[in-house]
Amino acid sequence: MKFRAQQASLRTVLVLLSLCSSLIYLLGTENINLPKFVVLGVAAGTGFAYSIRFEIRGYWRSHQLFICILFTFACTIAVSCFWSSAPVTQNLYGVLGRNTGVITYLALILIALFTLSLHQKRDFIFLLNLLQISGIINVSYCIWVIIFRDSFGVGNPFIGIDSLLGNPDFISSFLAITLVSVLARALNNEISKLFVAMTALLVISDVAVMFKLGATQGFVVTFVGFSIVVFYKLRSKFHSLAPSITFTVGALLISLAGLLGALGRGPLSFLHENSVIFRGWYWNAAITMGSAHPWTGVGLDSYGDWFTRARSLDAATSPLRLKEPNADSAHSVPLDFFASGGWPMMIAYLLILIAVLVAIIRFTRRNRSYDSTFVALTASWFCYQAQSFIRLVQLGLAVWGWSLGGALIAYEFMTRNQNNVGQESEKTSKSRQIKKTHPFLTIGVGGLIGFLLTFPPMNSDIQWKRAVDSGNPLLGRQALKKNYFNPLTAQEFISAIKIFSASKLPLDALNFSRQGAKSYSDNIEIWKLYYELPNISESEKEKIFINLVRLDSQTYGLKQ
Repeated sequence: MKFRAQQASLRTVLVLLSLCSSLIYLLGTENINLPKFVVLGVAAGTGFAYSIRFEIRGYWRSHQLFICILFTFACTIAVSCFWSSAPVTQNLYGVLGRNTGVITYLALILIALFTLSLHQKRDFIFLLNLLQISGIINVSYCIWVIIFRDSFGVGNPFIGIDSLLGNPDFISSFLAITLVSVLARALNNEISKLFVAMTALLVISDVAVMFKLGATQGFVVTFVGFSIVVFYKLRSKFHSLAPSITFTVGALLISLAGLLGALGRGPLSFLHENSVIFRGWYWNAAITMGSAHPWTGVGLDSYGDWFTRARSLDAATSPLRLKEPNADSAHSVPLDFFASGGWPMMIAYLLILIAVLVAIIRFTRRNRSYDSTFVALTASWFCYQAQSFIRLVQLGLAVWGWSLGGALIAYEFMTRNQNNVGQESEKTSKSRQIKKTHPFLTIGVGGLIGFLLTFPPMNSDIQWKRAVDSGNPLLGRQALKKNYFNPLTAQEFISAIKIFSASKLPLDALNFSRQGAKSYSDNIEIWKLYYELPNISESEKEKIFINLVRLDSQTYGLKQ
């Protein structure tokens, strides 16, 4: 009975984890990331409670090195937060619309730690099933929007929802991840014909949606994952290494041609877009930030505060800048970490990836047969990494990247120690008999703590949305009173200044400009709005201009 309760608890955490890629709400101004942020916190809290309840001893004995790497990464987060000039609110929760602050990355660490507790093959299969169900939910929603042109009747400009993940590139990448995972499982000789038929239907649906979205990234990610699947299938079919090596070389050559095409060279030059130029600007700015702050970085989710100071002269003066006036991310996860925490954070993150790669290599060297569960986990993880090197962090995707990484390490360890599984299960079951608390009570407490840590920014957004919809200035002023459950973001100050200015309430606009500039002194958008107010004195205007020059000397320094 207690073992069943443990299994139910584990699966409850996995279900919560899977909700991060499909949950949205319609109550605030930002409806994509904030609900995912809260669910991520709840999933991390329940997962950590489960780990403490059942796995605390086995973790260290089985995964010492990986735990040390995760702890090192957490330490770099703490150092970056301590030295960051951003306010505590931004450090903890991140900027609105991204929400990749300290709490998010600590939650992802805990989720990676939790997935190390998967010991039985059926648990890994359950994780993959949840991934694929999430994919079905997302592609179904996209098909609904494409056919009916209606996102649940949402017409408010504050709630424009393109997909359950927001951006066409994000949804196409996620569909690619789920597509590859089902293909890997469908190639198992023992799979049922029904599963193969459902796989074919899902693949057709995913490809059709990706084509409709016009997001090249989805097809690139699919190619990466499909190449991994074919490699393992060829390796299992032939005793000779020649077929798999030949295929690998061909896939690498195609990848190289695609990379050159994205840069406007070679036969695939049609892949080149202005977004490639923008990414060059973003990457260069991130390198500048990390190089200028090599040990601490500029702080998590503080990239946007530093972009105008770190960008190149070309990024500041090019006519294309009008289409991309600012940026809040390096659009590359490793470079985001370099900008956020310098060399220590980026190296710690790369060590996490290397630890997963080592587990993949170990399993591959030991096993020549086609293990569809392992191949699905591996191909999906590679798909996530492929998009993460050229995209910013999206919570609905990141949760799978970190959970699949931990799951791969756990899967390799499980298959390496299959002979000892029975003994280990017997020992752990005996030790669990002395536990007094029910597993659901334990994970419930963990989930509540996670909810209390992540709910404040969502509550703040809901309150501000209600105030905006009411059109009542009094409610607007009340919604901008800061407390624990109402941690004001820079975006809320920006919105308030614009709304009060347009509503002919200059004193309120001035008041919140001053408050916003004080709370978010590195946010150039607040200073710009502050500077444009008609009811400020010349001396105050001079002080504002000094800060504009500080934050963007390439634009405002020439006006001195």
